[in-house]
Amino acid sequence: MKRRWTIARLAPIVVVAVATLVYNSLPAITGVLARQLRFEPETLGAFGSADLLGMAVGALAAMAMMGNTSPRATGVIGLVLLLAADFGSAISSSATALVPLRALGGVGAGLTVSACYYMYSLEDQQRNAAASVLAQIALAFVVITAIPRLAHALGWRSVFIGLGLLVIPCLLLAREFSAGYSESKALDLSGRQAAPRVILWLGLISSALFNVAVAAYWTYIERIGAATGIAENTISTGLSISTAMGFLGSVVVIVFGERIHGSIIVASVILNIVGIVVSSSPVSWVYVAAISAYYATLPIYFSAQFAAVMRRASSSRFAAKFTLSTYVGSLGPALGGFAVSQYGVLAVRWLVVAFTVVSAVLLWVGFFSSYAGHPPAGDGLASQPKGDTVVS
Repeated sequence: MKRRWTIARLAPIVVVAVATLVYNSLPAITGVLARQLRFEPETLGAFGSADLLGMAVGALAAMAMMGNTSPRATGVIGLVLLLAADFGSAISSSATALVPLRALGGVGAGLTVSACYYMYSLEDQQRNAAASVLAQIALAFVVITAIPRLAHALGWRSVFIGLGLLVIPCLLLAREFSAGYSESKALDLSGRQAAPRVILWLGLISSALFNVAVAAYWTYIERIGAATGIAENTISTGLSISTAMGFLGSVVVIVFGERIHGSIIVASVILNIVGIVVSSSPVSWVYVAAISAYYATLPIYFSAQFAAVMRRASSSRFAAKFTLSTYVGSLGPALGGFAVSQYGVLAVRWLVVAFTVVSAVLLWVGFFSSYAGHPPAGDGLASQPKGDTVVS
């Protein structure tokens, strides 16, 4: 049964897109900081790492706060911290201030995203996850395009002011979040027991490995093209096309939802890996096609992973743990950098492939194989939730 796209359902999707905007537009922001503030590469790396590590701290804080607060309060607290960090960054120009402020913003983002993931888990998890990816891609595409122009016209401070202004409407949207961490009928396991802890841990490890792979590849995807002789303009065009393919992948999940079964997920993983490997081709159209195929598969795999794990969790509060697992991806750039320093930029592909394969195998073993203990019904995923009630 398809659920309606109400304001209450759309609110966390929009809020996540805004809360993760600094990370999703990081190349554009760091480019501005490098050009206008003359930040060194090490400082830019510290800026990005501070954001991701702050998100992990925020997710841990959200887990600790669950017994004493609500998704609504958690989201509002996170957004207030994010707003303070953005406006604080606009009035500071030193790395010693911008880096800790970005960590503060990351904490706010982690709190906010954890509350939103909880809201996702209450119903139709797969479509919610896909819609979230779609919103993040759409907003990041617009902002990445706007940041260089805005900074050129009004200076680097305008970037952080603009990011802060986007947070303000989210404070109103957060009023749509649940007023308590209660379970909904959407988590009914159709008479089946919740998955054993070891199965859920397989899901969390699978999520962590996948996000490490994505972060590592995302960091070096342009350098891979440059290393094989692809022209800068072609790389830029390819990234735009691949973003459009990411839209397409998200739309596919939103339209088909639970009908995306195990065999389609396997096919998406294979296409993902082929895209990673072939992206080292010196032929321009092959490079563009490879990274486009890669981006198109990301929403399919992520949404299936999130839905599979959350449907087997005994509590929708498990969403905070899933959120934390995604921030393990902060290790991706560092691991990718080590591979580059030791074996060259093209070696990043094999690191990414290895992490992706292990992630897919763990997901399959834990949630789609006979080892999972509760074979999925019909569509290759867990049974469709019966309830349609969102806790308010």
